Amino acid sequence: MRFRPRSWFALLLLLSGCVCSVAQTTAPAAETSVEAAERRREFIDPRELLVWQGRLYFNAFDSALGQALWCFDPDSGQLQVLTRFNPGFRGASPGGLTVFRDRLYFVADDGERGRELWRTDGTSAGTELLKDLATGPAASTPTDLTVFDGALFFAANDGAGFRLWRSTGTAASTQPVAGLAAGSNPRQLTVALGKLFFTATSAQSGHELWVLDKGAGRPRLVKDIRPGSEDSMPSQLTALGNTLLFVAHDGQHGWELWRTNGRAAQTQLVKDIRPGPDASRPNYLVSDGQRAYFVADDGPHGVELWRSDGSAAGTHLVQDIWTGHRGSGASFLTLHRGHVYFSATDGVRGAELWRSDGTAAGTGLVGDLRAGTESSLPNEIRSLGHELVFSATNDQGHFQVWRSDGTTAGTRPLATPLGQRSQPIHHTRLADGRLAFVARDAAGNDRLWLAGANLQPVLVGNGLEARLR
Repeated sequence: MRFRPRSWFALLLLLSGCVCSVAQTTAPAAETSVEAAERRREFIDPRELLVWQGRLYFNAFDSALGQALWCFDPDSGQLQVLTRFNPGFRGASPGGLTVFRDRLYFVADDGERGRELWRTDGTSAGTELLKDLATGPAASTPTDLTVFDGALFFAANDGAGFRLWRSTGTAASTQPVAGLAAGSNPRQLTVALGKLFFTATSAQSGHELWVLDKGAGRPRLVKDIRPGSEDSMPSQLTALGNTLLFVAHDGQHGWELWRTNGRAAQTQLVKDIRPGPDASRPNYLVSDGQRAYFVADDGPHGVELWRSDGSAAGTHLVQDIWTGHRGSGASFLTLHRGHVYFSATDGVRGAELWRSDGTAAGTGLVGDLRAGTESSLPNEIRSLGHELVFSATNDQGHFQVWRSDGTTAGTRPLATPLGQRSQPIHHTRLADGRLAFVARDAAGNDRLWLAGANLQPVLVGNGLEARLR
């Protein structure tokens, strides 16, 4: 409420009191933009939600700080900025949040040394640069941070080109891995079968699959799948028991499903799903350790759900959901409690939530969330503890967060719609069981929300939407 003095005399007394008060006290130190942002709790566009030691870490934007690393304590409601450097539109631009031993590692730009590898203990005082790999203002841009064999592996460019690096958490131990030339551009670092698999480029074999065995100093080429300097471009590296499944192009069969145990002799095509040079293009590959699920186009059935045990005989179509060559467009495959959940259409209803146990008889619609031929478009499907969480539209076409126990009756949206343009993403479970997610507010800004057992979403932080509208 605004104070309105009843007379000029009262106003004079008020001003006199203010002068006396100022004269008798020390002026407070000027508030920094970081402190002001924390006090106002203002941020938008949170990304990379990660729960560590009971707190939620994320990258978010503030008008004064730019992109910064934030920490939220769900118990106290306290917000803290950890990257107290490089304020401005781009800010520190943190990313690649990865927990290794007792620290959270990430990539950030302090405005002086470009994007380099940093770490934090969860406090601003304990947030520090690990090593300036590309000395000076040039950026090494570390990517694919992956923990393996007691160390942190990643790809980075120290000025000679992207190559594989290894660190045990000290500047001295952060060194390039021998055996790969600078400029090999390692990608898709994946721990499977007790090994570190990744893809990389060499002048002799092009971009192929490589592996680093535990305790070994040098990685090795698994196999030149597309012989010579042409690339087989392996992707979707996924463990299945004692086998690694992946998708590759050998120059004869198109993009198909392959398998390996890390040895050239045991690296082979699983099945030519679409016979001949045309590609079936397997996608959304997931595995429960005994069998893998994916979508592929064999030609006659279009894009449908498939399963594989890693053998040719054990790789087959699960069900032709939309009969004929059109395909159901199955996508966003997620494993949850012995079933695979996904979005698909049978041609009668729109794209809705389906589930399968790997058999045709055990494949069916979970619910027609947007009744009729309209699609609810399930996406961002995640298994979070005892339930499945995903985004989909309601009957009005507004995106909401939905929760499901796998049954029609147990599939329901949050209690309050978030608005027509909400488009929820990044669903994450907090240690106390609450659901954290990102969704757009009425002004169209992506914001951080929490939802408890009552399904009522609560906004975290005061908004910038009035200024950024």
